[in-house]
Amino acid sequence: MPSGARASGATIGHVALAVEQLSLGPIGTNCYLVRAESAATEAVVVDPSGPAAEIRLRLAQLGASCAAILVTHGHFDHILGVAELAEGTGAPVYMPVGDRALLETPTEVWGVLVRAWAPDVLVEGGETVEAAGISFQALHVPGHSPGHVAYYADGCLFSGDVLFAGSVGRTDLPGADWDTLLPGEGWAMVSNLPYNVSVPLLLDLLQTVPTIDRYLVMVQREVGERLVAVPGEEAYGSVSVRVAYRADARVMRRVPADVFWPRPKVDSALVRVVPHTPPVDVDPVALFAVVERGFAERRKTMGNALRRLGLDAASALRVMNTSGLDPQVRAERLGLAGFAAITRTLLAEGWRP
Repeated sequence: MPSGARASGATIGHVALAVEQLSLGPIGTNCYLVRAESAATEAVVVDPSGPAAEIRLRLAQLGASCAAILVTHGHFDHILGVAELAEGTGAPVYMPVGDRALLETPTEVWGVLVRAWAPDVLVEGGETVEAAGISFQALHVPGHSPGHVAYYADGCLFSGDVLFAGSVGRTDLPGADWDTLLPGEGWAMVSNLPYNVSVPLLLDLLQTVPTIDRYLVMVQREVGERLVAVPGEEAYGSVSVRVAYRADARVMRRVPADVFWPRPKVDSALVRVVPHTPPVDVDPVALFAVVERGFAERRKTMGNALRRLGLDAASALRVMNTSGLDPQVRAERLGLAGFAAITRTLLAEGWRP
């Protein structure tokens, strides 16, 4: 579970287990050092996510040796230090059977190459792992990765990347699956979306996660205005059309910057989004190719936009007339139905995106 917490160890209080958290590796992934009590001389390392030297140094400071290495799943940021730590300490490696290939034959991810290692014990879920005087119950929790397991011991759950504070793990990595992570129907998402990725994140969720049937999200005010804008409004653009294709969106409340601490530079907005069946029957790939071209130069007419799709002037005029639209209309005045009409005409005439 990535965390921006602390670069050094942080103790997580508990009545029995002594748990140290280290944020390691290129994206600050959590690694845990778990002892039966603070005076214990053996520890279990969960998800060695960075250099083994850092982990071993902290263990030495605690007066403990590494008795076992538990891996929740095989994504690169959770296994970066496995080989080096296992080799240096002789500790057995417990690895989810469904993710074993990610450790045994790793591939380069984001420019990072993990050193291969053969696990000593393969875990499916349902087993009890005994190490360092602690009994860990292994739980199979797929969705973020096929073999993902969590380890539970004495009130502490080491959940890898399945659970986050107020959220669940991402599904844009190989082997991940939303339907497995969020089974059934009727899920609601309430979130303060990261402002720098709020638009692509929300659009991806609307397209790929049908189990979520309502959203309440906080976004930058300007972004919220773009999500809900209609033709003729200044904020109206390709994002507005994409949202309208998949959902009804409405700003519920504007949130001024001065209610936050520290105070951000921008105001925010709470936006309610309710997915619906697309109201137009047209190939979405073709539709959004037309939409993007139309908004590429906002001051140009749709007739000119079609010429940039490869049509000559006469063909562009014919398509607009056949679609029942004024060739001089601009994209900012055209609704979803109008874009769909143009797309249908283009496809009928043999155009392909």
